[in-house]
Amino acid sequence: MPFEKGESGNPNGRPKGSTNRSTKAMKKALAQLIDDNLDNMSDWLNEMAKDDPKAAFQCMLSLMEFHMPKMSRVTFVGDNEEKADHEINKHSQAIADAVDREMQKVLQNPI
Repeated sequence: MPFEKGESGNPNGRPKGSTNRSTKAMKKALAQLIDDNLDNMSDWLNEMAKDDPKAAFQCMLSLMEFHMPKMSRVTFVGDNEEKADHEINKHSQAIADAVDREMQKVLQNPI
């Protein structure tokens, strides 16, 4: 018996984040291609860096996106917002102070 319009055999639909067979196959093929060429990638990047170091660096950054997850933005609501702002400011100041100290060392002892 056919389904009525707007109905299906799975009323909840595909689970969120699930992939279809072709996507799984493509991911597997790409992973195999990368695994087979890891040694070559270093050589290719070194060759690229000889002619255009900026392009090689951009290539490395692009590849890193697939290895390291991107950080997501966090939103604080209510009382936690003021506390979070204070913590962020405190850590930001500590980082700025550390960078300033290191810059002073470099300026006092040039290479």
